[in-house]
Amino acid sequence: MGYLPKGVHIVGYARTKMDDQEYHKRATSYIKNPNNDDAINAKIEEFKQFSTYIAGSYEEGSAFEELNKHLEGIESGYQSQTRNRIFYLALPPSVFIPVAENPADMFTKNLGRVKFEECR
Repeated sequence: MGYLPKGVHIVGYARTKMDDQEYHKRATSYIKNPNNDDAINAKIEEFKQFSTYIAGSYEEGSAFEELNKHLEGIESGYQSQTRNRIFYLALPPSVFIPVAENPADMFTKNLGRVKFEECR
C-alpha cells in the first residue's frame, strides 16, 4: 500500500472495547476523501485488510500476553523468521510505569522499537 512495506500489519491496542468494524470506522474517520474518489476508497479498504484491534488493560501482564499472542499469530504467516515490531504508545502519564513493567521482551525482541508519547 504505497509507502508501507509488503506484509506490514497494523495492530491497535487500547482499553476501549470495540470490534474491528468500530476500530476501522475510528481509524479511517480522519482520512479525507471529499470527492468520494474510488481510488482513495480502495486504499482505505486495503488498509482495513491489514489492520486489527485488540482491547486490553495497561496494568495486567496477561493482557500484554494476549497482545503478544495476536502478534505472533500474524507473524506466523510470514516466510522470514525476522520480525520488526514497532510500538507507538500514546499514553496518559498515569499508565507509563504499568506499561513499562509488562513483558519487556514483547517490545524488544525481534528488532522491536518503542516510541512513547504523552497524551493528556
